[in-house]
Amino acid sequence: MKNFLKLALFSVSVVLIFAFCAGGDDFKNGYGRDYENSLFAPELIHEKKLEPFFRTTSSLYYGDAEKTQGFYKQNVTDWYNYFDKQLDTTSIKEILYSSTLPQIDTLIFFLKNPDTKISQRLRKKAILNYSDKEKSLDFLFYLGFALRCEIFANHGNDDWTYTPIIFKDNELLLKLIKGGIRQGINLKSLFIKERYLFQVVRLLYFNEDYTGCESFFMKNKAFFTPNGNIYYRALGYVAAALYKRKVYSMSNYYYSLIFENCELMQETALWSFHPQEEKDFKASLFLAKNNKEKATILFMMGYLNDATRAIKEILALNINSPYLDVLLTRAINIEEENILNHSVKELVDKKPNAVLIQTIQKGLISPQNKKNAVWHLALGYLYSLSNDLKNAEMQFEEAESKSTDELLKKSINLYRAINKIKAQTILNEKTEIELLPSILLILENDTDVYLRKTMAVQWLSSRFSMIYKQQKEFLKAECWQTHSVGFYYEDDENLEKTIKFINTPAKNDYEKLLKKMYAFSKDRLLETQAIINVYNDNLPESIIKLESNVKAGTDTLLGDPFIIHIKDCHDCDHEADQKEKFTILSFLKRINNKKKESDRLTNVEEKAHLLFEVANAYYNITNFGNARKFYQTSIAYNYDVNFDYLDYQSEKERGMLKSKIYDCQLAAIYYKKALEMSNNNEFKAMCTFMLAKCEQNEFYRIRPKDYKGDFKAGKYFAELKTNYKQTKYYQEIIHECGYFDTYINKK
Repeated sequence: MKNFLKLALFSVSVVLIFAFCAGGDDFKNGYGRDYENSLFAPELIHEKKLEPFFRTTSSLYYGDAEKTQGFYKQNVTDWYNYFDKQLDTTSIKEILYSSTLPQIDTLIFFLKNPDTKISQRLRKKAILNYSDKEKSLDFLFYLGFALRCEIFANHGNDDWTYTPIIFKDNELLLKLIKGGIRQGINLKSLFIKERYLFQVVRLLYFNEDYTGCESFFMKNKAFFTPNGNIYYRALGYVAAALYKRKVYSMSNYYYSLIFENCELMQETALWSFHPQEEKDFKASLFLAKNNKEKATILFMMGYLNDATRAIKEILALNINSPYLDVLLTRAINIEEENILNHSVKELVDKKPNAVLIQTIQKGLISPQNKKNAVWHLALGYLYSLSNDLKNAEMQFEEAESKSTDELLKKSINLYRAINKIKAQTILNEKTEIELLPSILLILENDTDVYLRKTMAVQWLSSRFSMIYKQQKEFLKAECWQTHSVGFYYEDDENLEKTIKFINTPAKNDYEKLLKKMYAFSKDRLLETQAIINVYNDNLPESIIKLESNVKAGTDTLLGDPFIIHIKDCHDCDHEADQKEKFTILSFLKRINNKKKESDRLTNVEEKAHLLFEVANAYYNITNFGNARKFYQTSIAYNYDVNFDYLDYQSEKERGMLKSKIYDCQLAAIYYKKALEMSNNNEFKAMCTFMLAKCEQNEFYRIRPKDYKGDFKAGKYFAELKTNYKQTKYYQEIIHECGYFDTYINKK
């Protein structure tokens, strides 16, 4: 097991600073918990104290701000007791965490000499009125000392790399160490003495005197309160020092003691626990004084590396260890991550870990297993993941008979619903109706935030969609999972069937459910039909589709779609003043009118300019133009919104819509018509350059992935250079288009 705990994410010296930053704070609503990755809820085991160690893809199961606050709260409580409960906790908290060194010095001077000048704000500090002046001075001297030490401990991280910013001043460190030792020896108060000794232990660690850190702690161990927070904080630095000296077995043993006995330091100890190899781990186990300590070491190993192995070994030590249930849920959640994430995407059945199943079976054999209802549920769930539905049901019955827990009952019902659906591999009217109660159970909302339904819904949607695709029932597949059928919305026949489906009353409850689940409205489907027709140069049909529904085609374009520039800059066009704003429908009507007007005109230059504007419109509704909103409807925009043409190398892979939004050939047809019709060289140069842009964009659309250059000059760059060098527009192109400038100056 070399390098056996690679998942320990932080170095030991960093962890000991207690800088917590993991998970989500609002864990009651599921943040920081993997509700979307699993169906098996760790909350089933009801181990509240160990909840932070449930399985999650975050650092911890929920944010550990509570633990950070716990340190502050405990510290305030300790000092509250030190002052014989005569100072209120608010005053203590304020002086502990809001005081500056100059303020502390002033309070000390004032207690020693009441004639000392002091501000009204400081004069109101409750500590000045405490009856025992000597205890107050001891506290203030220690607080000043602790603040001077903090510069080495709470140094923070680099904002970008999270690398600790280390403050190093050996002279100051040595001075503080000597002062701390002197105060620790001379003080009568054991309470404050312990705190000075703790400061010395960690200062020795920061001074990289790792041997001195350990020996000083051992020499003064008797002055630390056994099993107190300060004792374990000091022990943490000793463990870190041992780790630095590569004494891994003892270091990890100390971390296990901290984990077991100091709840506020559990996360710190766990992330610091890091055997390098199997021999280090076994040596730590050998140091354990009893089975309880061994179980803790095994749990920490299982958490970070191999939960199934840890379960097996803890079972031999203590069948009722609370660590077993936590490791059980972790192991199952890990299996889910390996299985569900695949089965959601495809109808494949990966099998759970057979060793884990055997281990749970062994745990259930023992009559001492007092929480075996959850173990039966876990075993049944693993059988379910294995598609052994008969044995799964037997285990669910066992779990149900041994517990009245509400979350367990709901989980069983959820798993049974899934199993019933799993048993059906063909969907028809009969099986759809039979499965409807199970479907609704999965889909219905539940107020229990711990019941994990998100993955169940994803699995259900994916499974039904895939079965329907296999059965060639593409509309039903789309109802269950939007855009699961490739290029569905680029097929006019599919669109017509879908519109008919929306218009036709449902014939049964299952069909009612499909209608309710289907993502898009009739007006959006009509809009999609219209868009496809536009790209096919069928404007009249597009306009009819949009006019048939008052909601369709009402989105407003952001720029003037009839203008064009040498450089494509849709943001510039969006910011520019516009005399007229176009909706999709009014835009299409305007193109159609320009076409009709062009057909009526006899003046060739006027006809050419109208056709140029039509070409601009068609150019602007591609990815390169200013009217992208034309195709970014709720249907098209959700359809693999990336639209990355470099990832789609064939027409089949791209699909009609994807190919059309990168295809400038329709625009090129009208630019070419305008070019051939005109006799004006300036205008012809403009048409030729736009044809060159269309040609270049087509190259981008089909460019081989291994092509090295930024562009590829084609026919129309050559025509510009040959025929239009004398035009003013030619000079404008050179000034604005770097590609063309490169082309004409190449040797």
